[in-house]
Amino acid sequence: MRKTVTILTAFTAFLFSFASHAIAAGLPQGTFIGCAESDGVMVPVTTELGGGPEGSYLFVEEDGSRVPGSLEKGRANGPMVEYVWHDKYGSGRLTILPTPEGDAFTGVWKPQESNESFIWWGKRGDPARIDQFDCGERKSS
Repeated sequence: MRKTVTILTAFTAFLFSFASHAIAAGLPQGTFIGCAESDGVMVPVTTELGGGPEGSYLFVEEDGSRVPGSLEKGRANGPMVEYVWHDKYGSGRLTILPTPEGDAFTGVWKPQESNESFIWWGKRGDPARIDQFDCGERKSS
């Protein structure tokens, strides 16, 4: 009986360890630099994802002011990953689709009380380069 309990305990610990690793493996990890639509224009944004349910971002408005924000409650939903974003302007949802290699993502963000969605994308890069990052004239349709 004691041997059975020990084996079951070890097996349960293994399953929890495996499940935790599998969940974390489904969420992107890294520092991404890209663009997001804000107030009708594309602005540079860095997105920090740690492979878990939380992350952060920083976007640079047209006037050069920096707006930090947080990402919470990240969860994989098939190939997509969904987060809740928060910054000084409010909160809402960010849904991204990472590349299979995990080196980039495309996504859309929505304010909480809106049906509108806006572009947010990133590729692995150096956040120190955000001031030189050119988003061009890309806008959502």
